[in-house]
Amino acid sequence: MKPFKPVADQIAILKQRGINIPSEPEAEKFLITRNYYSMINGYGKYFTNSTDVYKPGATLHEIERVFIFDKAIKEIFFLHLLEIEKYLKAILSYYFCLENPGQYDYLNIKNYRCSSPQERLRSVDVINRIAKVIADYSQKKTPNAIKHYIKVHDGVPLWVAIQFMYFGDIIKLFDCCNDTIQSNVAKEFSLFLKDNTSNQSAFIHPKELSQTLKQMRDIRNVVAHNNQILHFTGSNSIPYIPSIHAHLGIQPSASRTSAYQTIIAMQCLISKSEYSHLINSIKKRIKSLKHDIKTIDYNAITTDLGFPVNWIDTI
Repeated sequence: MKPFKPVADQIAILKQRGINIPSEPEAEKFLITRNYYSMINGYGKYFTNSTDVYKPGATLHEIERVFIFDKAIKEIFFLHLLEIEKYLKAILSYYFCLENPGQYDYLNIKNYRCSSPQERLRSVDVINRIAKVIADYSQKKTPNAIKHYIKVHDGVPLWVAIQFMYFGDIIKLFDCCNDTIQSNVAKEFSLFLKDNTSNQSAFIHPKELSQTLKQMRDIRNVVAHNNQILHFTGSNSIPYIPSIHAHLGIQPSASRTSAYQTIIAMQCLISKSEYSHLINSIKKRIKSLKHDIKTIDYNAITTDLGFPVNWIDTI
């Protein structure tokens, strides 16, 4: 086991490793409230020449600024991921109910993909997840829309139940829908893509949409659990979409799993005004980071998110 070290010992270690600490009381407060492991191991590594020695002039303040930058980027992501989730819930429930208008058609296995045992199992799992959401919220003591609809309307429509589902489960629901529903949902999201890229022939296919949404789910999990977003790599490479990637010089063979790749893929999923707000918010945070960091080039941090070098000067 690694032995616990009092804050005075932590400061001594940092001084020994070459970090500049002009005020020990401030350093003590920083290390106690921020946590040595999270701050120094998580963000201090950008300022070291090796695993043990800091670059000349490196300060705890700079390490804190990297932490604040990481936190701010997560907050920006979270805001816009909520918008994506809102759109997906509304569009998917609309087209599912348009195709299957019965009150509880979303609990009928016949309305899902079942052409193979694997598809049938996935569809059964989705139905069970929806049923569990309804059962759980119908038993809660606090008021909610599911309880209201059961009491007043003797049933819960999908457009109500879907509001209480996890993002990942909604993506699974989309994957289990038939071709007509998937195509209609993809057409709606393609309107965002056309608007954001000013390309009226731009289109995202259902399989591409599913893959892109899974990348959004991965980064949402990072944000929701307050994990470090620097070094983020999704488990689902975003598909190559010419209207997005071609003019940026991104080749079809390139990896598309970084936070930066996730950001540019959001052109498929949110409105033009929302996407403009996303980009401007990120630019503002990178400019602040550039101003605050003196010991190292700020690109050492932004490239860890997948951004091109000096990205803020190229857009």
